[in-house]
Amino acid sequence: MSLLETPILDDDWYYFVLTNNNFVFGQDWMCPVEFAEPIPTEKVDPTPITPIAADPELVAKIAKELRPYFESYTLDVNERNQLADEYLEQCRKLLGQLDITIVPSVSPDELTLIDSDESVIFDRTVPTDMQLQLTGLHRRSTDGYDKMIGSSAEECAMVLSAYIPQHKGEIDGGVDIPLIYVFTYAKNEIKTTQDYAFIRGQLMTFEQMEQYKIYEDEQYVCYDVSDLFYSDLRQYVESMVSQRSDVYFDEQVWERVQNIYNYYRDNMGLLLGYRDGMGHGTTETVTKTDASNKPENKPYTRDSLSEYRLTTESCYDDPNNPVADQNYEVGEPNWND
Repeated sequence: MSLLETPILDDDWYYFVLTNNNFVFGQDWMCPVEFAEPIPTEKVDPTPITPIAADPELVAKIAKELRPYFESYTLDVNERNQLADEYLEQCRKLLGQLDITIVPSVSPDELTLIDSDESVIFDRTVPTDMQLQLTGLHRRSTDGYDKMIGSSAEECAMVLSAYIPQHKGEIDGGVDIPLIYVFTYAKNEIKTTQDYAFIRGQLMTFEQMEQYKIYEDEQYVCYDVSDLFYSDLRQYVESMVSQRSDVYFDEQVWERVQNIYNYYRDNMGLLLGYRDGMGHGTTETVTKTDASNKPENKPYTRDSLSEYRLTTESCYDDPNNPVADQNYEVGEPNWND
């Protein structure tokens, strides 16, 4: 009863669910719970930390003509879309005046993140078999502030996110915090190291991009350019959290985010690879990576990665034997179990 007497928001409520035998059979009953003197709780909207407030030094590195877009901030979707359209048009005009070669990024679906077979612990309060559910992989044309990341709406980055809970104690679902931004380029499009990449308002030669390279094969080269999106992880994460009123964030959640960030920042290049039609995945040999970068004895892993080639399987629907067409006899239920 002490829990039920805890004040909650005016638009929330408690109810009891009465059932027999753990919902296995029979009927269920629900009844509302009301107290004679409810305690109204004031709902406080968060005060967002804007991009310019979160990382002014990094915003200052953006091209002067494009900087106002990243300095602006609005919660209105229509206004946000209008600002994005104006920004892309400004990019088109500005970059079109330059006598340089700018290589657009690509986002091949077949090149993805292949989970290793090791047991990784990101959050010790979450069951071992649910650790990878604390992460997400997305293709995004915008950053965590919904700002365009390329020179066109078609350019997307591979983004590794950490999921944080909406309420204390929750271990499933949650809100994603973008952490690792990976840009991919077709190798045959890069003619010289003096060709340029355009990322979040900044022009960089591929000679400068070399420091961010994490993966290369015959077709593609990938760069972890997270440093171009934020310079301080804690400040960035707190800024992301401030955008939402439906998240829970404390030191334990912060430790989870740190562990996810550290693990994938160290191993993203080793885990990139290709999936075939059956959902099998293999990674290629990663350039500029040696045994010293492997995660033995790191606090966020239980075992080390295997040598440079990893294999895993995911649940993909076989087009030659679709799940919808499969039919198996399961027999009658045994009510005595």
